[in-house]
Amino acid sequence: MMLVVLRLRRAIPLCLLVEYHSLSIRGSSAVPFGFRDQIKLAQYRLIAKKLRKNPEPILALALRNLRRYIDGRPAPATSLWREWQTLLEENSIDRIVSVMTAKTQKATELRQASPFAGALSAEEIARTIQSNVKKASSSTLLA
Repeated sequence: MMLVVLRLRRAIPLCLLVEYHSLSIRGSSAVPFGFRDQIKLAQYRLIAKKLRKNPEPILALALRNLRRYIDGRPAPATSLWREWQTLLEENSIDRIVSVMTAKTQKATELRQASPFAGALSAEEIARTIQSNVKKASSSTLLA
């Protein structure tokens, strides 16, 4: 069985992780990718709000994370992070928000290589997971 582990500065309540993980047991050993991306998209929408409200600290955090992620790694392993770096350094906030919240294959790929670790609090992350778990439980998304 595959367990999803989130690396955070602050802990997410264990009961929420158990609830999230229990969804993966419905006929599969992993939470469906589409469901994980729905959670990521919800989190990116929160980050987008923060970017629009006060972009400097969020951009600084993301660029600092990207430098750390890219340093010392071979180019093929860092291609998505380099795309993020270019996007963040060369585009307006509106363009960044548009790309990061798009429902395209490319945006989905970029969200899986997020430079925004630390942009959301544990509580914000927990709320997005909980909200999507409730939606999934009441729909056929994970049936």
